Amino acid sequence: MQHRGDPFRRIYCDDYFDLYVWFDSEDKILGIQLCYDYQNDGRALTFLDGKYSHNAIDVGEGSPLKNLSPILVADGVFPKQMIAKRFEGESLKLPVEVAAYVKKVITGFPEKS
Repeated sequence: MQHRGDPFRRIYCDDYFDLYVWFDSEDKILGIQLCYDYQNDGRALTFLDGKYSHNAIDVGEGSPLKNLSPILVADGVFPKQMIAKRFEGESLKLPVEVAAYVKKVITGFPEKS
């Protein structure tokens, strides 16, 4: 579903990753969000407007009566090498320009200082 007023986005999913890619009106990539590790509630690497963030995905309460929409919360270290290696194999199913952009984002994630 596209949201009125937001950039066009495409979503790519497999068993481990959910990848959100935002495009401008000329089909140039504006940014990405790569979600992964859902077996442990999930993590999200976001690169948008030239800025990185890495967050955990808080899925809310365990009860369906209280459960709210998932939100992003501060998280620890991004496992860059592990994600880069896993994405390399999964990226074969993606358009070449999308895969290359995401690989560049993953490997460009700044080291913790």
